[in-house]
Formats: sequence, C-alpha cells, structure tokens
Amino acid sequence: MDILSAVDKNASFRPPVGSELKLAPLYCGQCKRILLEAEIYHVRKGQTLRVRCFCGAEGVPLVRSDAKHLRALKTASSVRKRKSQLIQAASDQLLEGRQKKTAVVLAVVLGGLGMHKFYLGEKVPGLIYLTMCWTLVPTVIGWFEAINYSQMSRVTFNLMYNIEQVLMRLPAEEEDELPPDHADVFSMEIADAEPEDFVDQFSKESQR
Repeated sequence: MDILSAVDKNASFRPPVGSELKLAPLYCGQCKRILLEAEIYHVRKGQTLRVRCFCGAEGVPLVRSDAKHLRALKTASSVRKRKSQLIQAASDQLLEGRQKKTAVVLAVVLGGLGMHKFYLGEKVPGLIYLTMCWTLVPTVIGWFEAINYSQMSRVTFNLMYNIEQVLMRLPAEEEDELPPDHADVFSMEIADAEPEDFVDQFSKESQR
C-alpha cells in the first residue's frame, strides 16, 4: 500500500510551539506524512528547524492539533519528567544499598568464588563461579568484571544493582500525570535527547 494513501486527509495540522519540536510526533508540511525519528534527528536536537521529506518538500514540520496529539504530548512530557527524576534519584549515594567499591574488591580478591556475584544479588552466576573455581577461569573473569564495575558511573551502578532503593526515592506520581499505560515510565533507555553524558553529569556532581 502507498504510504501517502494512509495519511489522514481530515486531520488538522499547525506549526509546533514550545517543547513540541522535541516531544511531539512531527509531520511533513506538504504530504502530511508522519516523519521518522531519523528524519527529524537534527530538529529534535535543536540544530535546525527545517526537515526534508522524501516527497521532496522541505520546511518546518507540523504537529496535529487534535485530541490524539494532545494525549501524545502529555504522555511524552510525563515520561520524560519521570526519567529525569529516576536519573536524579540514582545519582545519590545509597548507603543502604550495594556499594561499587565493595563489588570491585570482591571481584578482585574473591572473584574466583563468585562472591561479588552473590553480593550483587546474582545467585545463579555466583553458583556457577563457585562450581568452576578450580579451573581459575572465574578468577580471570572476575578481574575483568572488577574493571567494568570501576568504570561504571554511580547512576549506572545504582540503576543496575540498587534499583529498589532508587525507586523508593522517587516522588509520588500525581494521577493526572500518569500516561494511559505505564510501560515506559521506568524505561532505562537513554534517548537522544538524554545522552549518556547527561547521566554521568549527575554522577560527577554527586561525587564532589
């Protein structure tokens, strides 16, 4: 089926305002086709306001002005806010949680016995390491894992091994902020608009 034939001819469109360029679904101003994220990457990053569609048109993209668009914008905004809160909570030093330094020491000294795995709550890998300790292979793997742990930012380590404590630090959600389905609220994916250096920035500031 022709892509253009699937375009809703009755939908109303308008130029984006405010944060809509970064959050809302964007459409071609000529053929009204929804644009792929790859096509509007530079628009999302704020590097340009114009985009070229495969129909040949070039210009400022549009957004829909119907209820569907408003729901999508509200959902995207609430999910983005929740992600920011999650990263902020994970940037704190969690004294009651697992510590990165302890994991590194255990991986170096007792990695062959899988003690670092047991400490991090990974019981099955820990048992495998313990069973295979006589081969010395787990010891070597433990050294590499120690290097990996030491290079993790505080945010990354807490999201992987202290997620329960991180979630407990999140502020309560207001009912009207919740999207229709909650599948993306605790998504760990860092989108283009939230690069890894944004995550590490919190870690560096919290370690000062």
